[in-house]
Amino acid sequence: LWSLNEQQTLRYLKWVAQKHHLKFQAEALQWMSHHYEGNLLAANQLMEKLSNSTDKIISLKELYPWVAPSANQHNAFELIDAFLIRDEKRFQRILSHLSQLPSPQDKQQAILLVALLYKEVRMLLSLKTLDAPEINPFFKQHNVWPSKQTLYLKNASQRSIAYLVSCLSKLHQTDIINKCFDLQTSQNPWHQLQGLLKA
Repeated sequence: LWSLNEQQTLRYLKWVAQKHHLKFQAEALQWMSHHYEGNLLAANQLMEKLSNSTDKIISLKELYPWVAPSANQHNAFELIDAFLIRDEKRFQRILSHLSQLPSPQDKQQAILLVALLYKEVRMLLSLKTLDAPEINPFFKQHNVWPSKQTLYLKNASQRSIAYLVSCLSKLHQTDIINKCFDLQTSQNPWHQLQGLLKA
């Protein structure tokens, strides 16, 4: 198929999603347009698989199992949980494991994982600015399970705005490295994430 830039790829993906009756959260579709720029055949194949397997709105979290080996799905969500409960030893242990799994898929996993963490930090930052009546609609909008809501509220109250902004900055720097990630060089995004809990 012909080569499109990222914005053209995004428009194309929206058309394909509509064709397959798929609904995506904006962040998930944006990630796909970045990752599949210049590779529309792979994007079509993924859309076809998704259309046969789900009828709900697809978020970044729902997208992750489709682009990561099953062995790493567990690690990715454990990493996010470790971040939320501020378990630095566990966070570092999982990162260390991920950094030792170089493969052609490593780049796309790293990019999507950074996007997932970025979304989590933005949610915590948003929670710090919400009034009480706005919290339940916010959780519903972001599909946060009731069992996780207390954890998010606790984290938002315990972490300063300065700390969360620093995390976003760190993740942005890591995302820049991800976009030019070369497994043959020393620029490894997993290593860049090691200081996230100390941001």
